[in-house]
Amino acid sequence: MKYAILLAIAALTLASCSTKIDTRVMSSGAQNAAAARYILVPPAQLASPAYDQAGALVTQKLSAMGYEAAQDGSLYLEVGIASRPASLALKEAGKLLGPASTKRGSSRCKWNEYRLTVALTRIADGAEIYRGAAGEYHCKENIETVLPLLVDAALADLGNPKGEYVNSRWVKRPLFQ
Repeated sequence: MKYAILLAIAALTLASCSTKIDTRVMSSGAQNAAAARYILVPPAQLASPAYDQAGALVTQKLSAMGYEAAQDGSLYLEVGIASRPASLALKEAGKLLGPASTKRGSSRCKWNEYRLTVALTRIADGAEIYRGAAGEYHCKENIETVLPLLVDAALADLGNPKGEYVNSRWVKRPLFQ
């Protein structure tokens, strides 16, 4: 009986593992930005179900923070999402915009980077009130699953931007998926 219990505990331990997920966050803009009304800038013919989901999540989060969507808003809201194979680095004019991931997985696992960017710009003078971005590398998740976490991270510093930093969390997953 004792061995059966130990065997069951060992099997449960081996059946799952934890994966560390780093959320890379960047925020900039005005300190103590007051809640205001905004106009959501539509995407330039790049709409997708994931983009629609991101826009809805951002507007819900902003609403909870006192911001309001309106046709006569004083701010433009821009939402952008991106997905790329994590093995690719992004460069523009020789400047590194996004490094290739150094994560190593099994040959069955293809890592992707998912990124969300949110910008609030004052219409009257073009001043950027807030810009927040969050990105994560994932192997088994799709962008739709990750978007709620990216929205929370990208908007966490609204009114109190903190620059660049990393938040880490552990996610428990079945070992054999």
